[in-house]
Amino acid sequence: MTRTIKDRLMELAYDNGYNSLRQLAEACDVNYANLVRISNGKNGDRTLSKVANFFKVSIEWLTTGCGLCGVEGDAKLDAINEEFNRVHGNGNATVNNVNNGSTQTNNVELHTESAEVLREKIRLLEEKIRLLEERIADKDRIISLLSGR
Repeated sequence: MTRTIKDRLMELAYDNGYNSLRQLAEACDVNYANLVRISNGKNGDRTLSKVANFFKVSIEWLTTGCGLCGVEGDAKLDAINEEFNRVHGNGNATVNNVNNGSTQTNNVELHTESAEVLREKIRLLEEKIRLLEERIADKDRIISLLSGR
C-alpha cells in the first residue's frame, strides 16, 4: 500500500503527541482547512513549508515519502564528516614556501599514518558515498514521480 501525504502528516502528529490534524495545524500555526486540503492532495506550498520547518522534516519527505524523514540524513553525514576530520587530523602533509631573496625553499613536514588510520578513513569515506548515493536515488525517484514516468 502506498502511503499518502495524509498518512505522513498523521504520522508526524501521532509521533509528536497530537491526536488530529487540527491539533497539528494549531501546533504549526497553520490554517486547519489548508492542512485538510493538502492532506487530500491539493497544493499548499506555504503551509507545507511551515509544517516541515516546525517538525524539522523535508518537504520532499512530506510530499513524496522519499528520503529520510527529517534531518536524519544530514545528521549522519555530519557525524561521518566529524569523525573523518578527527581521524584525518592524525596525518597531514604541510608545505611551507619560504622565499629568501632570489632562492625559494620548501619546508615539507610529513606525518605518517598507520594502516589502521587509513582503513578507518576509507571506511568513513565509503559510508559517506553510500549515504550520498541513497540521496541521489531518492532525488531520481522524486524527479520520476514529478515528471510522470
